[in-house]
Amino acid sequence: MDSRRTYEWSEREDAVLGTMADVAVGELLGTSEAMVRVRRRALGIPPSKEPLDPTRFGGRRAASRRSGGARSLTPSDNDVGTGLAAT
Repeated sequence: MDSRRTYEWSEREDAVLGTMADVAVGELLGTSEAMVRVRRRALGIPPSKEPLDPTRFGGRRAASRRSGGARSLTPSDNDVGTGLAAT
């Protein structure tokens, strides 16, 4: 039995890969940094060169506690100015 978890990637989620650190993408999508890194590499997308804000991402557990969990990619009022809102 294969115990690995699968994740169904949407085109919109793929578009976020490489735009910020893998840990940030993982937090945004509610998946692990490792799953993000594997998908990004499989698609041939280079890692983001944006510096990671150490006050925001102090590790997965700390970041998850501060953010209140994963964030949806569904457009909402909170997405205005983030690049995730539908245009």
